[in-house]
Amino acid sequence: MMAMRPSKTSKLSIAPFNFPAKQDKDYAQRTWNTLRDALYQIFARNTGSLSFEELYRYAYNLVLCNQGAMLYDGLQQTLSSYLQTMAARLHGANEAELLDALRTEWHWFRIAMTHVRDILMYMDRAYVALAKKMPVYELGVSLFRDIVVRDPVIGARMTSTFVALVTASRSRYSYHTGGADMACDELDWALLRSVTGILLDMGDDAVGRSVYETDLERALLEATAEFYAAESRALVSEMTCAEFLRHVEQRIQSECRIAERCLDMGSSVPKLIAVVEDQLLARQMAVLVEKESGLSHLLQIDALEDLRRMYLLFHKVAGGDAIIQQGLRKEIVAQGTRLISAEEQNPNASPSPAAAAAGASAAGSSKTASRAHSKSSGEGAAATLAPHDPLAFIERVLEMKKKYDRIAATSFAIIPEVGMMMIGSGGGGSGSAAASSRTILEADAAAAVAAVYESSSAAFGTALTATNTTPDKRYVNVIHEAFEQFFNAFDRSAEYLSLYVDRALRQDAKAAGGGETAGITSGAHQADDENSTDVVLNRCIVLFRFLQDKDVFAKYCQMHLCKRLLSSSKFAEESERAFVLKLKNECGYLYTSKMESMFSDIKLSADTNAAFRESIREDGAGGRHGHGPGQQQGTGSASGMPIELSVQILTTGSWPIQPVSDGNSGGGGGFSSGSRAGSGPGSGAGSGAPAPAPTLPASVRIALDRFEQFYVARQEGRKLTWIWHLGTVEMRGLFGGCSVRGPVSSGAANAGGGSGGETGPRKYELTVSPYSMCVLMLFNSRDAMTYREILELSGVPAAELKRTLQSLSLAKYRVLTKEPRAKDVQPADVFSFNDAFWNKSVRVRIQTVVAEKENDEEKQETSGKIEADRKPQIEAAVVRVMKARRTMEHNHLVIEVTELVRARFTPTPQDIKKRIESLIDREFLARDADDQRLYRYIA
Repeated sequence: MMAMRPSKTSKLSIAPFNFPAKQDKDYAQRTWNTLRDALYQIFARNTGSLSFEELYRYAYNLVLCNQGAMLYDGLQQTLSSYLQTMAARLHGANEAELLDALRTEWHWFRIAMTHVRDILMYMDRAYVALAKKMPVYELGVSLFRDIVVRDPVIGARMTSTFVALVTASRSRYSYHTGGADMACDELDWALLRSVTGILLDMGDDAVGRSVYETDLERALLEATAEFYAAESRALVSEMTCAEFLRHVEQRIQSECRIAERCLDMGSSVPKLIAVVEDQLLARQMAVLVEKESGLSHLLQIDALEDLRRMYLLFHKVAGGDAIIQQGLRKEIVAQGTRLISAEEQNPNASPSPAAAAAGASAAGSSKTASRAHSKSSGEGAAATLAPHDPLAFIERVLEMKKKYDRIAATSFAIIPEVGMMMIGSGGGGSGSAAASSRTILEADAAAAVAAVYESSSAAFGTALTATNTTPDKRYVNVIHEAFEQFFNAFDRSAEYLSLYVDRALRQDAKAAGGGETAGITSGAHQADDENSTDVVLNRCIVLFRFLQDKDVFAKYCQMHLCKRLLSSSKFAEESERAFVLKLKNECGYLYTSKMESMFSDIKLSADTNAAFRESIREDGAGGRHGHGPGQQQGTGSASGMPIELSVQILTTGSWPIQPVSDGNSGGGGGFSSGSRAGSGPGSGAGSGAPAPAPTLPASVRIALDRFEQFYVARQEGRKLTWIWHLGTVEMRGLFGGCSVRGPVSSGAANAGGGSGGETGPRKYELTVSPYSMCVLMLFNSRDAMTYREILELSGVPAAELKRTLQSLSLAKYRVLTKEPRAKDVQPADVFSFNDAFWNKSVRVRIQTVVAEKENDEEKQETSGKIEADRKPQIEAAVVRVMKARRTMEHNHLVIEVTELVRARFTPTPQDIKKRIESLIDREFLARDADDQRLYRYIA
């Protein structure tokens, strides 16, 4: 049986016609004519009888019949023809109607182009994309731009009309009504905004330039510059600086408002503000700052808000910060120079004996210079202080520094929340045409612009109350440099600053002891208020940092510390050590080594006095008990000690003390240590030739001899030099009802209160210097003596005797009377015991007359000591540098040595050269044989 194979499937094919299909030759033209007529109907807004579906099919068929080029070219010709007709119509519109007519034409043309784009959608997809032609809608926009908008007549009239309306709105602005209240509502801002929208919809032209920027914005910016240039010239001479700055601020706000209402914010806001800043600020900054009402005046009256406004406005202009900083530095230096000039008018002015004694006893009490604070510049507080007063000078400088710190923290501060880019910081151009055209119409963009100019107005007040502001470091540095410049221009700055610190620490000691304060809180009860001792000392450290010659301050600080430690029964040890620690942190250990040694000597002296009292007890003497270091300790009389004695043992070299010679007064420094009853000088171990001993009472001489024997036996090889003019003696005096009156020695009168009246015997406890004690003891036997007699009998050096007699007869407590009552002491002057002396307090402290600041002779002596101390420091620095470098040129060596010792002082090149010559003479260095300016280190 045979198997059947399946048959192959045959394929059916249709052969093409042997002749092409026939087309109507007039089909394409007829179809295009239909479409062209429809286009004109669309432009004429007669679309009611048109079938858009049919029109779409006509266009579709033409593209299918490869007639896309004919369709595209026909569309372009039709649009051009229609737009030329439109331009002709706009030529006939007057100035008032042009913008509105243009807006209307654009509105209907855009709607018409939307219909045309829908009809020719297939051409856009098939032909335009392949032929790389401009899409239908963009083609219409481009032709509208070139034929209508950029028509020479229409474009010029459109731009001039737009600019004229905006300029008119600026002209109606009034400074007194403010930029936000200008007559904006009289303009049709919607019309102007629509014109801006038309230009933004045009996008970029054929060469890539923004139509909005080239056709409108450029002319607007030129007109804006002309307007503000004329306004600036007119107002800069009429307004004060503060008024002009407020005017600029309001002008910036008004330009932001104009941009919000009718311009492209992203493109125009930064440019408009740049024009305002250039015409009103950049070209007038120097004039504004130098005006009589300019920066100097604003700084003097503490116009914080106006200064803040100036900072924010000038900050955005090139060179603005430099102009403010230059004016700020100039004003600070000028104010400081005026303070110095006022002080230098009478640099040798000394207080009267009464005032000097009062100042010495109070050590800077409120009668001398009370701390006063003012909300303004601080000059009101300084005005209450005495003229030619060192404390008043430093007080003024501190108030001035406080004032400018406040200005830096408020007016010249950077605020993170607001920043400096709030206005005009928007960068770049307008972006794409579509994005730019939408931006100006959206509510969130308008709100953003509103926030810009509202924040610009709020920024000036924000800095004055913000707690998170950061001062601009550039301005802080300028303030520091200016203070350093004028503070170092005054050769007494270091001395005066030390006196101010001395006053603060004395008041702290007085407060800690229960006395009244003069505006400074005790260090034992430190508070955060500005009057606390720690705050005052911190402010002094700020001024200390300005000093270039810090070794000069160290010298005066040691002298005043010496007085505080030794001239009173109590000192504020906590505050004293805290201040020394501050200095140590600033300049290192060596800077404060002598001061720390002083504290050690005080403690060791207390131990020595305790051992001395113990030795008295071991000898079987009874007596009172001591009271601690710096106070009076009791010693008995049964073992031959008729008075209480306390002695401070001081290390030579650590204390700035010079014994008094017969021809001149003693150097700086001061002791305070005295007997509780009877008489006895405070003493110390000094250096140099011993001062001639005054004629001491027998009881005092016995006590001193006893202590010296004890000390020499305890410390073999050491020698005591008594510093007579710096001791303190407590003695009893009897006034009224005695034939031979006067102070009496130990045991002559019991301690107790006075009579409380002006008649009858009155008993007082007088605290005086050892020299005063020697003088007063002479009046136990005589009622009156001449100066010559007192000089011969007391043994007190002449210069010290004159000071002593002035303090006893011319100061606050006049236990002696002087004839004649002249200030100066002459050899023939007669001094008498004042039997009528009365005081409500039983205890009377009589200080020797001293001037708070040094006279020229004393200052010259101090300067000589400072120069002598600098010589080894400069030489050590030279050797240190040369040992490391081995060879070095002169100028380079001077620079390195200056940098090495700058922390202590700033040497002059001449001083360094002298020290180099001295080292060459001593063969530490040698000059190079070929180059005399080259030095070589000799090992």
